[in-house]
Amino acid sequence: MALVIQDLPREYVVAAQRRRAVDAVAEIAHEFGLAGVTTAAVCRLAKMARATYYRIFDGASDCLRYSFAESYRQVLGPVTGAEGDGDWLSLIDSKIQALYASVAANSLLAELCLVHSHTAPEEAAGNDFEAAVDAFAKQLSRAGMQDEQRPIPLLDEYLARAILSLAASRALQGELDELMAEAHPISTLVAAAYPAVEREAKRP
Repeated sequence: MALVIQDLPREYVVAAQRRRAVDAVAEIAHEFGLAGVTTAAVCRLAKMARATYYRIFDGASDCLRYSFAESYRQVLGPVTGAEGDGDWLSLIDSKIQALYASVAANSLLAELCLVHSHTAPEEAAGNDFEAAVDAFAKQLSRAGMQDEQRPIPLLDEYLARAILSLAASRALQGELDELMAEAHPISTLVAAAYPAVEREAKRP
């Protein structure tokens, strides 16, 4: 017997409806910017009744807030679990690869949280480009090295900003193959910014 929607758990149905709305927000933002993300436009693209929209969101701001949070989670989430072969350079390479692969797989969501978030600072707070920079800068901290060898936080931030700026630009332009091809070269450039790590990488 075919499963009808009444048989599905409400949590599943709401999650699916919310995800359709997020995809609609991302697509509209890509085409028209956030100014085009109206309730009517989201409902039309998501094939959702207004009553349903207002049942799962408190309004347009709530929809945007959820969309930024979900897009950020989808795009940045894989970075946390990425692991290398034990050394710092391998770990950073795996995290950059994970980030760029996630951006390539979710380019519209990446564009939403990394590019369009600056036009909705209140709704995107904590799930925007700056939050991504802060999170990725922490990934660049060199655990296990002597304190005097660690780069200053400003360098971590600068490199994280460069890594994410490239991802945002490529997502915006749809240059996803180019982004994936740049992942390892970017890791090499990051290592070059930290002389101690570069020397370790060159050891036979």
